[in-house]
Amino acid sequence: MRPFTTCAAVTPASAVAAAPVSPTAAAASPKMARATAAEPEAAGYFFLGSSTFSVYEEMARQLREEGWRRKTEAAITTADLILGDRFHIPYTLLRSERMALSSRFRGTRWVNYFEGSHRLTLKAAMVQLMKEVDTHWPMWLPESYAIGGDQLKKLDERRALLESLTLAGDDDAVWIVKPSSGAKGRNILLLRAAAVPGWLEELPESGRAMYVVQRYIDRPLLLSHGRKFDIRVWALLVSPYSIYAYSQASCRTASVPYDVTDITNIHAHLTNHCLQVRAEHFGEYEGGNEMWLPQLQAYLTSIGKPPDLLETRVLPAIQELLVRTLLALMPQVAVPATEAYKCFQLFGYDVILTEEAEVRLLEINGSPGVAERFLVPLVRSMRGLLGAGPKDRATPSAAACGADDTCGEERSSRSSSGLASPTNAPNSRPGGRCASRAPSAATSPARITRSWRLEDECFVLLWRRGDAVPPGLVGVC
Repeated sequence: MRPFTTCAAVTPASAVAAAPVSPTAAAASPKMARATAAEPEAAGYFFLGSSTFSVYEEMARQLREEGWRRKTEAAITTADLILGDRFHIPYTLLRSERMALSSRFRGTRWVNYFEGSHRLTLKAAMVQLMKEVDTHWPMWLPESYAIGGDQLKKLDERRALLESLTLAGDDDAVWIVKPSSGAKGRNILLLRAAAVPGWLEELPESGRAMYVVQRYIDRPLLLSHGRKFDIRVWALLVSPYSIYAYSQASCRTASVPYDVTDITNIHAHLTNHCLQVRAEHFGEYEGGNEMWLPQLQAYLTSIGKPPDLLETRVLPAIQELLVRTLLALMPQVAVPATEAYKCFQLFGYDVILTEEAEVRLLEINGSPGVAERFLVPLVRSMRGLLGAGPKDRATPSAAACGADDTCGEERSSRSSSGLASPTNAPNSRPGGRCASRAPSAATSPARITRSWRLEDECFVLLWRRGDAVPPGLVGVC
């Protein structure tokens, strides 16, 4: 692949392709004519950072196949689509250098992370944010405390945690300790309540490491052979502020039976793939210790649960959780319409079901892995919402339509929360500004919907500007 050079920046490929060549000149220089024919106009330009995040590596692969060209880091400001490394995106530089109106997205660019999204994806920061913004947080987040940090500069919640332990008076209760920036199940502890004060005393008074100490969900819904599982849901946030969820999800399963009396067996308690793959019985019950929502519903039905439990109860609760958390983040990360770029970001939500099938949030990942079977269609759907699909170039408003409007007929949601009702969605009625356009493959009614159904494999629109803000969110409008 030929690197982008300063000369190429001065003379864009589109300008070269459009420049007329006289027959005389072409005859005099057949080599020039062959070179011109061999260099078609690029479909667009993208930058790919050095991280190994599978989602954006797959997006880069698809873009290359469809005629996009890769930019170097030195030329990042001339890329239409930036797939950067999370903490090394030059937002200040991007603000100062606008794209030409003739560029792929007509004067703007897409960036794959929202600046400030760590307030949601660092565990301690997320707990603090929810307590500041969402008065309903105890309904869906287990009792949680942010612990650690530089104690010489600020206080944490250890006093509140100790008071809670004293009031509960249950020394055998289980608590889980997670590093704020940890991933893949590393350095997670399960402690009895009686051991928590001792753990707190061992923390350095001026340490900067942050932790979340959380009441453990000790009565989870279990699969066959009494095994624990959690659900990984993929949520997509797109400027100006639209919230989507991918309709399929991964149920990550344990290899051994759940036993709350033995908190030392991580393979019974933590379902992270990186931990389970080392278990003796890995893959014995499900391939790769993974199952999908239709399989989960089939199992639940087989043990006497309602045949529509997921669609009528669990998915609406997950939907409300996604909307509440991402709206709580909105004042921190929303990109002004006057900015020289727009953002999108894929989040991985890990949730668990209690034995009463109530949804509880475990954590939120800002660079989530995606199950291999869904990686290609999920990335293709993401590109469609950004207007970066193979057919979107011919539709000038494809990106705006896909990201901010729902073209064609919308299916109503089964959710009783009202968060995703199409009556709250502007321009969704027949004759709206989207209805007159012939939808591309990326914006067809089959791919953009407000109804979360088990048989679909597409992004579901949960919330966008103009929809009602759910009650209990402070300072969100």
